[in-house]
Amino acid sequence: MHTLFVYGTLKRNYSNHHLLKTSQYFGAGYTKEKYAMYESGIPFVVKGEPVLHIYGELYEVDDMTLYRLDKLEGVV
Repeated sequence: MHTLFVYGTLKRNYSNHHLLKTSQYFGAGYTKEKYAMYESGIPFVVKGEPVLHIYGELYEVDDMTLYRLDKLEGVV
């Protein structure tokens, strides 16, 4: 199992949240560190530009869910 912080379209009531339907929801919150968030069709975060704390949700996801999310994000 993996602990995952999500933002953007993966949050509840957004278009890709269905990919987390089998995952355990722990709650919502902000990142400890500050990041820059940009949007170019979809939101993305840039490390190394301390602008703001990112609001998101914390989940526990299994290997298959993590794989599907990585595929969505273009990681695999």
